[in-house]
Amino acid sequence: MTEFNFPNIIWICQNCFAEYKINKKIWKARIYPTFCNKCVMAMRKLPLVEWTCETCGKECFINRAQMTKARKLRFCSQTCANIGNRGEGNPAWRGGHKKYYGKDWRPLQRLARKLDDNTCQRCGITKKQINRNLDVHHLNPVVTFENPNDANYIENVVTLCHPCHSTVEWNIIDFTLPKRCETQISKQPHLGNLFEEFKI
Repeated sequence: MTEFNFPNIIWICQNCFAEYKINKKIWKARIYPTFCNKCVMAMRKLPLVEWTCETCGKECFINRAQMTKARKLRFCSQTCANIGNRGEGNPAWRGGHKKYYGKDWRPLQRLARKLDDNTCQRCGITKKQINRNLDVHHLNPVVTFENPNDANYIENVVTLCHPCHSTVEWNIIDFTLPKRCETQISKQPHLGNLFEEFKI
């Protein structure tokens, strides 16, 4: 382990904003106090903060000295947090994925890979280079269709490697789409300017 040459570190209390010193041993142990000792002692005399767990409904209490700006009083334990942050409870929730993509999905996957020469349309990596099948991405997600099979047409899919697929799922299209996908611009307005920029 790297040995630090300084005796103490100057830290700022998040409550009174006073500067105080942290011992080198505490710093090496990665323990970064939020409040100075004076504020901690004062907070221990205050009533406990009470809240109700959003998952199980349990009444919870916490000492004010244990609170930080980043700590959100929502769950009583990590188990409840895991349950509460699933599905619609997660701020990154986008409607989920349908497990069934329709009877035409597998043949469409094979056709899309063949038309795209088994090459990722974003980074150019091939099936031979990664030694596995590439992913096939829906430009208009399956969840936007009542019938999953309606999403399965060749103009709506593009071949991507797994890392690029993950990036495109969470961001806008930032690569040249195949010409067959031009009809999807009207269905996804945010693709319009990008398609002009990266048009083949």
